[in-house]
Amino acid sequence: MNGNISYIGYSLKRLWEAALSIALPQNSFRKWSARGLIRVLVFSIVLCPLFALYMFGLFVSPWISVWRLLQQDYGDTAGDSSMANLKPALVVLYSLALLQGVLFYYRAISSLEEQRLLKLVAQAYGLDEDDKARGSISEYLREIRVGCEKDPSFGRGRNLITYAAGLMQSNSPDSYLSGARIIDTLIRLPMSMEENQHKLMDMVGSAPASSGDAMARNLVRFIRTRVPDSVVESQRMLMNNMIGSASSGAIKKFVQMLDCRNQSDSAEIRLRAMRIVAYFAIEIRLSKIPHAIQCISSFLSNSEASHRQHKETIIYILWKLTDDEENLRLMSNTNGLALKIIGMLVDSDGEELHNSNHGTWCSNIALPGMEVIKRFTSVMKRSNSMQLPREILESTDAISTLESMLDCQQCKVEEELQKSVIMVLTQITSMETSLAVGDEVKKRLDQIQKRLILSLIAIFLDGGDGKSSVKKLAGESLVQLSLVHENSATFLGAAGDGRVVDSLTRVVLDKNSEHRRSAADILKHLCSHYTTNDCRFRKLKKTMINHVIPKVLRELLGCSPTAEQPRLPVANLKYPPATPFNFYPPQYTMPLYHDPYDVEEQEALSSLCATVHARLTNQVPDLATSFDQKAAEICREMAMEAMSFSNLVKMAADVVASRRRSWTTTAGAPMLFSDANTDACCIS
Repeated sequence: MNGNISYIGYSLKRLWEAALSIALPQNSFRKWSARGLIRVLVFSIVLCPLFALYMFGLFVSPWISVWRLLQQDYGDTAGDSSMANLKPALVVLYSLALLQGVLFYYRAISSLEEQRLLKLVAQAYGLDEDDKARGSISEYLREIRVGCEKDPSFGRGRNLITYAAGLMQSNSPDSYLSGARIIDTLIRLPMSMEENQHKLMDMVGSAPASSGDAMARNLVRFIRTRVPDSVVESQRMLMNNMIGSASSGAIKKFVQMLDCRNQSDSAEIRLRAMRIVAYFAIEIRLSKIPHAIQCISSFLSNSEASHRQHKETIIYILWKLTDDEENLRLMSNTNGLALKIIGMLVDSDGEELHNSNHGTWCSNIALPGMEVIKRFTSVMKRSNSMQLPREILESTDAISTLESMLDCQQCKVEEELQKSVIMVLTQITSMETSLAVGDEVKKRLDQIQKRLILSLIAIFLDGGDGKSSVKKLAGESLVQLSLVHENSATFLGAAGDGRVVDSLTRVVLDKNSEHRRSAADILKHLCSHYTTNDCRFRKLKKTMINHVIPKVLRELLGCSPTAEQPRLPVANLKYPPATPFNFYPPQYTMPLYHDPYDVEEQEALSSLCATVHARLTNQVPDLATSFDQKAAEICREMAMEAMSFSNLVKMAADVVASRRRSWTTTAGAPMLFSDANTDACCIS
């Protein structure tokens, strides 16, 4: 009976092929030959009735049995002893035929219902007609039907997830693939209402304008067949417990299937394993899976990874894996992994980097990829490892890729991408003094530093309204580069024929700028690293002595308060006796420093004054006279006793230190003084 139902479709297909072969022979002249006519007659008279009887006999026989049981016209059997048992025998025969027909109809209806359920499940989970996961779900439904026929309680506690988990415990590759198909289908199901809205919008957007009725039917079908959110949530919780846990053997197998060196695994199982690993990536611990990093990295360099979808998935896996500190440490210490990730950002011909679908490439590939590299460099900085910077510096392609993202106008729109690239290049180039590399790499490093400095200057000094976080990071990177490299500081001061110094000076003197601290630190490092008394150094000295340092000192000592800072009224305030280290002239109001960044900014300005004075007077002792003249002018403006420039700088440093202590003690509140505490410092 099962065979009759199972082979109905197969028999119909073969009969149709036979009919076509007879009706349309390859040799058209044989069509009307005597042999051809005989074949047609045999097919029409003999085969067709036999086929109809074979195919539909079981459908017809129960109705014939019912008819004969209702109309028991079995002939005249009276007086014939041999025919006495004919009627009971025919009743039994027709009853058996009816029972067989009922069972056959039950099997047929069950098969049709199974197909209907399969179609509903496929629609609910978004499976296409040619998706092989349909076959796996069909096997699950068939197993449930057969089991329930033997034991009605067979389906209790069983579902697609438990079925898939059982398949993945099998040693059979086909069973494992079937389980992977089911899990892959479940994890791709939209869970939230937002995801379903996106799916609906995609359906509407992709439908032709002339197919309004068809689109409406599809939307109604989607709404009716959508899996409830509660069911999806419970399914995902069960998957996380049974498959996605750190101790699950299934996840280990899926990670190992990403190894493209294993030719026994098909492309389908690797693709599905990649999506499953991406879903459970946050739960994976690489230290518990043998050769896990090698398996993933082998996929990075495989030809299958050239597909955009594969790229996005594998980059996402790496990004989620680095959320775990132990995974991050293991990955950052893997030779060549960073270069493979950077290589994933471009195609083999390099056309995808900044030309085609730039927005999609940036959000799905470049951003998570550079985030992974940035995390690698952060580990490198903490552990003082030289492996990663050496690898990247020795790769011309890797450096050119990073620099192209820094200079690309479209990439500049993505602030997070720009920040990641800046941080990576700065960390790599700022560790040059610790790298043991050849002369060629050192020469390349010097060129990279110069190009990076030019790019950072353009961002920091010409980066718009000054509120961008990228501009702030560019300034901090210039501070770091100018601090650790004497050559970088010298090149920075010489860039733009000295116009960089003028621009930095304007930033330092702009009291409303948010980047004064970075600009002050850069100028301080420029003065510290200059060793030759050339025209650029002379210009820097002149700018510092005549413009920057006097104005900064006046601001630090309170002679030139910023316009936007709140002031305390001077009435009823008591000031202690003025000394060179606590002087605050009563004709100026007292500024309040509520923001710790204001204090740090003042500390940077104070350090700039001290460094410039010490550096310049050591190199050119005659400059001490010029500095003292500037100090005398400042003292006259402040109506205080004249003092040397060095003492004035110390006074400014003490004032800033007092502000730091005041902010730390009172959390930004101003320090007021009364008659009972006349010895307290008046600087708040």
